[in-house]
Amino acid sequence: MKLITNTRALGLAVLAATACPFALAQTAGWLVGGNVGQANYTIDDAKISNGLAGSGFTSSSINDKRDDTGYKLFGGYQFNKNFALEGGYFDLGKAGYTATTVPAGTLNGQIKLRGLNLDLVGFLPLNDKFSLLARVGADYAEANDSFSGTGAVGVANPSVTKSETNVKYGVGLEYALTKSLALRGEVERYRVNDAVGARGDVDMFSVGLVYRFWKAPAPAGKETIVYIDRPGEPYPVPVPVLVVLKKVSFDADTFYTFDKAELRPEGKRALGAFARHLKTTNHASATVGANTAPPDPPSHPPAHSSLPWPQPPGSDAEAPSTPSPGPRVSTRRPRPDSARRSRR
Repeated sequence: MKLITNTRALGLAVLAATACPFALAQTAGWLVGGNVGQANYTIDDAKISNGLAGSGFTSSSINDKRDDTGYKLFGGYQFNKNFALEGGYFDLGKAGYTATTVPAGTLNGQIKLRGLNLDLVGFLPLNDKFSLLARVGADYAEANDSFSGTGAVGVANPSVTKSETNVKYGVGLEYALTKSLALRGEVERYRVNDAVGARGDVDMFSVGLVYRFWKAPAPAGKETIVYIDRPGEPYPVPVPVLVVLKKVSFDADTFYTFDKAELRPEGKRALGAFARHLKTTNHASATVGANTAPPDPPSHPPAHSSLPWPQPPGSDAEAPSTPSPGPRVSTRRPRPDSARRSRR
């Protein structure tokens, strides 16, 4: 078998690729982004009071600092319009408290949280611009605890660090500014443990931007023609199209009686048969014409003619002799009296 570019040979069309709609082609690719917002800590005041009581102190008051600025930087991959995997770095700022004690003194505590996270993110498009999102994943957080005391309160271990893995989750709303850049608003909860064994939650309310590096859509499908030449095999011969021509003609004498405007019965039957034929037969085209040529002359002149009768060209017959002058016979039919009166 030989591959050649011969237009006479048998052609086989092969579709190389199928073009995807733009909306589906632009839903996969890498992404990067960042959020900034407010981190809100949960501080267990009851546990602080119990810890002071165990050391012989009574807390008269506890002032908490629960809020701080937090942020996150992330990257990931968008698999399709509904799912993505995102991982990044987060810093939840710091929180703390000051407990006033009896005997007189104060205990100051502070925690700083930062770490890494990996989330599976789901998207629910609402329209071309807005999408709901939800995430669930894990965070690996490092808690740096620091303590200090005044007055009667002393601290044996002023700095403690501990890292643990916990679950995190969140919800949000995304708005597409362009086909690649989007604005996000999110609420996330980080489960964390501090350095002294306390478990709590940190909620971060944030807004941010995400930029997607969409994959280029697949090129439109192109049709490739492969020509195959098989020696010894005849080329296919086009099948002729059979065209049947049918001529239908009618004579005026069939339809009308001389000098009458009404159809004769046999004329009506002929037209009815022709109409039925047109309805029951598939016609590609029809041509209608009229024969206005005078009728062929008869082979012999009428007996009453007083003039020489013309002969067909090439005829060897002699023209009939001209009869002697005599009375001429009119061949016209007498007109009715009504016609005579109308001419007057």
